[in-house]
Amino acid sequence: MFASLAQAIVDRQPLSLYPMDLTPQALPPKPQAPVDYDCCGGGCADCELRIYLRELQRWQKQARQLGIPLDD
Repeated sequence: MFASLAQAIVDRQPLSLYPMDLTPQALPPKPQAPVDYDCCGGGCADCELRIYLRELQRWQKQARQLGIPLDD
């Protein structure tokens, strides 16, 4: 990061602390849905189903930002 910061200062270009590659290749693979036996049914705080839904929402948001149509 320091080299990028120094170069940005020298070039007087804005520095992005969170660079994002917004190409279709930047979209990670779609999260896989858990199978029935992944969830114990015990009401865990971070249940496999909750983790999956959270990751799926994050993936869908990234796809929308990249302009990739979603197959619902």
